[in-house]
Amino acid sequence: MTSDDNLQESKLKDLVAQSNPIIQSSKKFDVMGMRLFLIGLMALNPHYSENDKYYDEKFPDTFVSTKKLSEMFGNNYYLNGLQNSCTKLFDSHITLSFDDGGWELIHIFEKLKYVSQEGLYLKFDENMKPYLLDFVKANGYTIINAEQLFRLSSPYAVRLVELLL
Repeated sequence: MTSDDNLQESKLKDLVAQSNPIIQSSKKFDVMGMRLFLIGLMALNPHYSENDKYYDEKFPDTFVSTKKLSEMFGNNYYLNGLQNSCTKLFDSHITLSFDDGGWELIHIFEKLKYVSQEGLYLKFDENMKPYLLDFVKANGYTIINAEQLFRLSSPYAVRLVELLL
């Protein structure tokens, strides 16, 4: 991916949705990792019910410009730790625990790429699909206002809000 005059920024929604098993799962994110995860969620259009006409059947390639990242993270401070946070996030996983004592590890992102003067490209791993895209089959889901979560300065605060909702 290179600079392109036709490059279109992904539309980010204020409300994000996650399946309840993902909310209840073990996630080891720092605050920037949590915000990057939320940015990915903000670009998704999940399948909520059998009556939905428009929804993502697969994960879109998400692009967020440097200008939008600066607005979301505040100034250009985020650039100092972006690569380190992306590396940690790319290497991380979500641990789902099952009632029968079993568990599952799921890799979160298929792609995280930052292009200087352009922006951030990201895409969720296909194994996250049943937990982030297809809520018709999910065991419950929660919708959260992402803008409110961005105001929190601790991943523990974000986790607490998610669990309380």
